[in-house]
Amino acid sequence: ERLMFKNITYGNSSGDYDIKDTITALQREALAANFFFTIPGPKMIWQFGERGYDYSIEYNGRVGEKPPRWDYMDNWRRKRLYYIYASLIDLKKSLDVFKTEDFELDVRWALKKIKLTTPEMSAVVLGNFHVSEAEIDPDFYFTGTWYEYWSGDSIEVTDVNEPILLQAGEYRLYTDKKLTTPGYVGVSESMIPDDGFKLEIYPNPASSELNLVIEKMDNGITKAMIIDMTGKKVKDFNRLIPTNGTGHYQMNVEGIRPGLYFLKVETENGSFVRKLMIKS
Repeated sequence: ERLMFKNITYGNSSGDYDIKDTITALQREALAANFFFTIPGPKMIWQFGERGYDYSIEYNGRVGEKPPRWDYMDNWRRKRLYYIYASLIDLKKSLDVFKTEDFELDVRWALKKIKLTTPEMSAVVLGNFHVSEAEIDPDFYFTGTWYEYWSGDSIEVTDVNEPILLQAGEYRLYTDKKLTTPGYVGVSESMIPDDGFKLEIYPNPASSELNLVIEKMDNGITKAMIIDMTGKKVKDFNRLIPTNGTGHYQMNVEGIRPGLYFLKVETENGSFVRKLMIKS
């Protein structure tokens, strides 16, 4: 059965931390995804699992039709899980370290760890599947600087076995080479402008020119850029967009490799992203 359904039906709890709570259950989905996708080899995802699908496999009979729930994408927490899945899949496809045959699994207990290495890069994935905080021995491959993918933070390791404190459900993905933190990490409902700011982009998919229609820009200067699945900027909209009124702008996207990207919009009151497909 789907993990999200199990979380909200059978999830454990401790104090205020309750896996049956939808928000916590979605965080646990992201935790599990960090371990599911980083293990080398092919993977299969349940229907809408990347959005926290919370229907039992027995709903309407085991092989019966299940509701598609496209509305999940209107919920920023579910959308964020979708982007986490997408980022992990992109890492898996683009970095040899997640295809290596030289890896170690320590996933038997609630404190889990995956170590992967190639001559070019090493990675260590840590996760706390407890319902309370706990320390884990990271057992890094070597001392020096290690970079955490999701936060962009770095640590100087002088003792490869120095414990790291993880909160309940917390996960870390460390690499010895710095990767670009995804642009959507940290984007939340509270960061989306709520003062009438509106954005329309078309065509989507785009091949040569992308149109931006921005309305009621009374929340300060607005900037726009295109970022890839790892958060790396691939195209900057060089013009600063005015602070009020309605504007129609064009961005040339020729030369960008076809695939899934995000249009990131930054204002003085917050930032958010929109999914963007580039086609040949």
